[in-house]
Amino acid sequence: MFRMLLSFMAVIVYSAISMDVRAQENSLQDRVSFAERVLRTDSEFQGSLSKSFLLASPEFQTLSNRGNANLIDCIAYLSESGHTYQQRMISILAMHKSDVPGYLAFIGGMMGLLRAGKLLPHEIDLAIAPTLEFSSLLIEHYDDPRIQAALPPLTTAPELSSNIKDFLKRVLTGQALLDVDVFRDNCCTPRK
Repeated sequence: MFRMLLSFMAVIVYSAISMDVRAQENSLQDRVSFAERVLRTDSEFQGSLSKSFLLASPEFQTLSNRGNANLIDCIAYLSESGHTYQQRMISILAMHKSDVPGYLAFIGGMMGLLRAGKLLPHEIDLAIAPTLEFSSLLIEHYDDPRIQAALPPLTTAPELSSNIKDFLKRVLTGQALLDVDVFRDNCCTPRK
């Protein structure tokens, strides 16, 4: 009976180790895939990156459709040196399909990189306030308790620009959503 139990436990331990190794291999494949997709997307845009063309890029769509699954790979990618400005922008904008907890974790990771000197101020600005074409997640879900808990410390973070701090304050009060609604009504609704 004891041998049988010991044998059963050995199978469980082996299975757990095997699963852990496979998870690490998948993680490495995902990271390579993330970096490769950023490079492929970048190669589609010889010269200057256009945000509207970026959204139409099948390679970028494949990359951004992974949403939260890109989080660790994106932060790791941005922590590395040697990537071009355009490649870094692609990787940041690829996070636009994350959900609320994923996007807040992304911003937290970006703040860590900013504080470590591995991120430029305009990069954190883009992560927090991408154009409406990419994400209005924080704005539209401003009343989500997770957003209401996570954003207030950023409104006083010395590393952030005054424009971003003001934006965050408008998000928290719901004013940014009202601004977006007015913009969409005046910009995008056909007039009679």
